[in-house]
Amino acid sequence: MKPEYLINADHLTVILCPLEKQDKILEHLKKEVLVANLENFAIVQKDWPMFPYLKLKDHVLLDLPEKGIKQDRLAYQEKLDISSSLLNCAATELTPFEKVKLQLLHALLSKRNNIVIEDTFDELSILEIQELLHLLSYLAHEENQGILLFTHDATIAQSPYIDRLEPAG
Repeated sequence: MKPEYLINADHLTVILCPLEKQDKILEHLKKEVLVANLENFAIVQKDWPMFPYLKLKDHVLLDLPEKGIKQDRLAYQEKLDISSSLLNCAATELTPFEKVKLQLLHALLSKRNNIVIEDTFDELSILEIQELLHLLSYLAHEENQGILLFTHDATIAQSPYIDRLEPAG
């Protein structure tokens, strides 16, 4: 499975498959991204690996240039509905939804235009799922992000926010 094949700008694509198959596909996809050094890909992970010695704000801004980032950061924080106070929280205080939004912020600031999102829906409330799907649709259509969303939930896959449904290959 080649990542270039699955991600198309202006699309919110869903891969619907059981969790066990997702793990195998995601493992392969992560290797492809690393081996091919695809710098335009970001992966939003269910279990976000965090460095315990970094403050949350520093973690979100990791590997980003200091100059000129503040204006972009504030604009994207507004679009993602992330308060500045959230960046000053301890990582252990974050909800699963906040972790997803902060990873999206990092992806946008790092100018990655292809975002792969692991299945996190079991940890989110119905309102958070609705907000996330609306947000991902906005990013795909207004910010020209190619988004590949994994889920095992057919209801999410059939959402009106979704542009394409791909079989798990």
